[in-house]
Amino acid sequence: MVDLEAQIKNKKQLRLTNFCKEFDVPRTTALKWVHSNDFQAYNLCGHWYVDLEQYYKWRNKQHLKSYKYA
Repeated sequence: MVDLEAQIKNKKQLRLTNFCKEFDVPRTTALKWVHSNDFQAYNLCGHWYVDLEQYYKWRNKQHLKSYKYA
């Protein structure tokens, strides 16, 4: 059985609803991220998709900003 994180890393993009389930992020929070300037997501035929590689980069950048002075 392949672990969940390995399955996620094999994918390039996720629909926003699947992204929310996989990463346990509330949909309202994910939509706020989508409409922020730095978050990489795109809308295709009315569905939002998140590029996972860009998400990991964004998450690391946000983490560094949050703990800059800690």
